[in-house]
Amino acid sequence: MMNEMSELYSFFTGIESLSFFVDETGKKLREIGQEEMRECLNNPINFIRKLLEVKENCERMCATSFAGDRKFVARLNEEFEVLVNRCRQVAEYFAVYLDFLLKSSAGGNLPLEVNSCTFLFRFIHEKDVFERIYKKSLAKRLLSGTSTCYELEKAVVTKLRTECGFQFTQKMEHMLRDVETWQKMNDEYSEHCKLHSQIRNIKFNIRVATAGVWPLYTDDYVLSPQLSPIFQEFSNFYTSKHKGRKLTLCRSAGYASLLANFEPAIGESRQKTISTSTLQMLVLLQFNLKNNWTFKELLESTKMSVKDLGRNLVALTCKGQNVLISSSKKSTDFDANDVFSVNEQFQSSSDVVKVAAVAAYHQSDKAADTREKTEIDRKFEVEACIVRLMKRNRKMNHDELIANVLEEMKDRCGVIGTSTVKQRIEALIEREFIARDSSEFKVYCYVE
Repeated sequence: MMNEMSELYSFFTGIESLSFFVDETGKKLREIGQEEMRECLNNPINFIRKLLEVKENCERMCATSFAGDRKFVARLNEEFEVLVNRCRQVAEYFAVYLDFLLKSSAGGNLPLEVNSCTFLFRFIHEKDVFERIYKKSLAKRLLSGTSTCYELEKAVVTKLRTECGFQFTQKMEHMLRDVETWQKMNDEYSEHCKLHSQIRNIKFNIRVATAGVWPLYTDDYVLSPQLSPIFQEFSNFYTSKHKGRKLTLCRSAGYASLLANFEPAIGESRQKTISTSTLQMLVLLQFNLKNNWTFKELLESTKMSVKDLGRNLVALTCKGQNVLISSSKKSTDFDANDVFSVNEQFQSSSDVVKVAAVAAYHQSDKAADTREKTEIDRKFEVEACIVRLMKRNRKMNHDELIANVLEEMKDRCGVIGTSTVKQRIEALIEREFIARDSSEFKVYCYVE
């Protein structure tokens, strides 16, 4: 195949019809690429891998068959960009693929794999969608400690900054700096505890995340009596070093390991280590106070929402990790008077029992929610772009303004509709950021 393409290249170069050959080759490669990509549209990992394979084949063809001809390189890059963005979920898929690579369980030659795939980012149009999803997955890896290599995380963020600028990666870089800060702080706090702490039987690590930078949300859930003194002690330590700052717990992002005693089966240890989320831990610790709790009592004691408590009780009572048992015949949608108690006959061949979390909503709903929030953010970005252009030019006609906005937003959001720009122009006129010229209706003026 490569030899045949090389002969065709030589032939068309000789008769000065190279442009025709470039166009036909580009069309054919697009058809082949679309056919190959159709097979893995529903699998993010395989989809990105197939894209990388197609790109590698294109580059090899350019180098071996077309002697690195710039016309071919430019045309194949154009066709590859079209191929990449034919799938509307490509930004989400790429974020999922990077998350897969950067987790410690992925294995393989990670630096090489990450380096070979990050160039794909420059072809993706909806970079704002990728940013939102990648920032969440980065936060999850850093908070849970599942990232395979901190230096590799920094390298990826550096590559993203090279492509899109400092503004794009500002919060991600701040998150990485927070990791270094809290690691030092935990070391200092450990030394402090050796000398001053009265709490000796609980190992405690905390992540201090800068508000407004991390995609985290605070809550009002109540800490158990065993945990409140621990947090208060750390809070006192922190505020003594950082005057004027305030700590707020984000319980939904933490995790814990608890020691629990069950009736031992033959050949099994009586004591198990239960690995849970912080919210699951808050539920389990209630059973140190009394043996039986109704759903309503747990709601009042933990201050969780009905949905959050329900999800965590589903995880704690489901088959295989049922450290709690329920009087309800339903596995979900518990009633207020359903009673929960510790499963004393719980058995597991492992000494460490990991309680899996139950998803808050389906993956499709999560993707739709991400896109909806991105669309809301885009409105503000389009408005900021309009104001920026109007402030610089003072006066612009309608068509010129829309064309400039679309051009500036292209690299970050891909193709946005002119109707969106028109709506944002009208919104800014209503809020008196810009105004129509008194003599020409299709001309806008910047309002001082």
